[in-house]
Amino acid sequence: MIQITDKAKEMLLQFQQKADDDIKRVLRVEIIGRGDKGFRYDLNLVDIEEKDESDNVCEVDDMTVLIAERSMQYMEGATLDFVETLMGGGFQFDNPNP
Repeated sequence: MIQITDKAKEMLLQFQQKADDDIKRVLRVEIIGRGDKGFRYDLNLVDIEEKDESDNVCEVDDMTVLIAERSMQYMEGATLDFVETLMGGGFQFDNPNP
């Protein structure tokens, strides 16, 4: 399934810790379209209880990741990274799927 780089894990944990509550938040990934440079993704930290019944639950290096059912076929071999640039930083996927 997907891989998550150490930098992306670090940033996800930071975002989880910023939430002022005791809710277990997990990463939810969905492909929402296609652009000039490949897929467009929707990434959210959501309460595990908000899981859509069609979401697939994956464990990636001790992290729970929800992947939307319709996106599953395109996520095999994808890697989530956090890239820092002069303009800031952000999550980025490297996805070998067309």
